Amino acid sequence: MIDKPRLKKLLEECVKLETDAIALYAQKIESPAFFQVFLTEDRERVQKALAALAEDARSHKGILEAVLAKVQGAEKNEF
Repeated sequence: MIDKPRLKKLLEECVKLETDAIALYAQKIESPAFFQVFLTEDRERVQKALAALAEDARSHKGILEAVLAKVQGAEKNEF
């Protein structure tokens, strides 16, 4: 069991991590300097992988925000 304040804090930290990940992936995708270290034939693959990671992070963030909203609105104090 975990108490409500602790669970809320953990979920908020997870949302922040996903938000930071989205920003990092977006920054790298838009950085020509980042891609210079890769071979030409690998750049598109790396860019697609970063875009997929960003999309996954957006999905995770949405799920975590929904769970956080349910926890905040819940009457019980233990989960």
